[in-house]
Amino acid sequence: FPLVVDFRDPWTLHSGKSKLRPPPTLAFMKWYERRLFSRADRVIVNTESCERAYRDRDGHLWPEDRITSIRNAFDSTMFGPWSPPRPLKSRPFELTYFGQFRKFVRPDHLFRGVAQFIRTRELSPDDFKLVIISPLDGYAIQASLDHGLDAYLESRPSVSFTESFDVLQRADALALVDGGCPLVIAGKLYDYLCAGRPILSVAESAEVNQMIEQSGAGQVAIAQDPQDISKQLGLIYEAALRGEHLPPDLSKRAPYDAPAQAERYAQVLNEAVLHHQQSKRL
Repeated sequence: FPLVVDFRDPWTLHSGKSKLRPPPTLAFMKWYERRLFSRADRVIVNTESCERAYRDRDGHLWPEDRITSIRNAFDSTMFGPWSPPRPLKSRPFELTYFGQFRKFVRPDHLFRGVAQFIRTRELSPDDFKLVIISPLDGYAIQASLDHGLDAYLESRPSVSFTESFDVLQRADALALVDGGCPLVIAGKLYDYLCAGRPILSVAESAEVNQMIEQSGAGQVAIAQDPQDISKQLGLIYEAALRGEHLPPDLSKRAPYDAPAQAERYAQVLNEAVLHHQQSKRL
């Protein structure tokens, strides 16, 4: 049978996690990783930047067509149609972050930029809320205290995947951060694209930001620049105040929907079968 390795996120090329692994563990993982790549008929990773990184490091060890990338996707058939946000009458603008922060996914850049945005516009908690769909973790609590956001921060209960679309559609905008590893795309980006609310990207991944810009899904900020984060959030905020709520351009988001992903998987599996059959004849 052909061997297709669906690798997903990088193992030894993750810039954060690799630093935490003991050298013997990392060496064994590299050996096993390369063994898998050399024995597989096809290897799939889930970002183009990850594919390039593996080619740059190990491409001389296996044929050029051994590795390919298929990004994750959303499945629009599982959710309802897009609807415009609720009017901003008698309620604050809500910037929503879906999920928890953790060691490699920190809130600091986002919170610093939001604090700058609030100060610049002299907003009160009646004007603006930063909503976290999750119990508040230690990183969020500390960052909110560091940047004076505790009065603006609201935690709401976690929800199941099937309930997530309705929760995301209640937002006025969706905040995205990443773990600082340019080879990884946060899975929530695809949920955000499906929901069709403007995205404020405070991500360092060029690939993530390119996806947002090409799909017309929101504003991309320089992650280390709180003034630029404030500026990009301001563009989304001002459009909401004007009542400008355009439905997403589905043609630009089609590459991230499940049918496109399934078609690409079928292509790779067919290639793997053909490669396996040809190698058996040799």
